[in-house]
This record gives sequence, C-alpha cells and structure tokens, in this order.
Amino acid sequence: MTVVEIFSWCPRKNPRGDVRFRALKAQFGDGYSQDAEDGINSRSETWPLEFFGTESEILPIKAFLDRHGTWKGFLWTPPMGQQAVFLMEQGYSPVPIGGGWFTLTVTFKQKFKP
Repeated sequence: MTVVEIFSWCPRKNPRGDVRFRALKAQFGDGYSQDAEDGINSRSETWPLEFFGTESEILPIKAFLDRHGTWKGFLWTPPMGQQAVFLMEQGYSPVPIGGGWFTLTVTFKQKFKP
C-alpha cells in the first residue's frame, strides 16, 4: 500500500491558479459544430507558487519536492478548492535573497489516477 504525503506549507499571498478545460469539437461544412467534454477528467488546474522564509523554513519544502520529483503525486489543497493529487511540474527554483532569506518557486499541476 502506497502512502500519499500531504503538502502542508502555505505559499505567499495571492497565488494565481490556471484552470483549463479539454473539449472535443466536430466541425461540419454547413457551419454547425458539435462540442463534447474530452474524457472524465476534462478539467485540470495548475498553480505557480512562491514560498518565502529562512533556510530552516525552505529546506523542508525543498526536501519534500526532492522526494517526489516530477513523478510522485502528493495531496495538496488549492485555494478555494478541495484536496486532490498534484505533481510538481518540471522542477523548482530556490533563490537566496540575502540576510538569510530565501524564496522557492514551483508549479503544481493536478494529477489524475486511472
């Protein structure tokens, strides 16, 4: 049995999510078109996030992301949403900003299980 970890850190204020829908479209010669939902998971979300803190606050986030890479899903609750499985998209960017403070940016994308 696989245990799915929960990502529980809070990002900086005002994250901007991106909700996309997939649809199928059949275009007919007389100008008529027919549209339909593309599969059972036609709605997906991505969330670019930024975290700010000291090294001791950012390192556990970095360790969590390193454990999961871009292939292992985790539970996360997006703003105004319900807890779901997400993946890290591509990687993350840690930036030292001076005085012992750091930012870490990462994008989460929703994952669907078969």
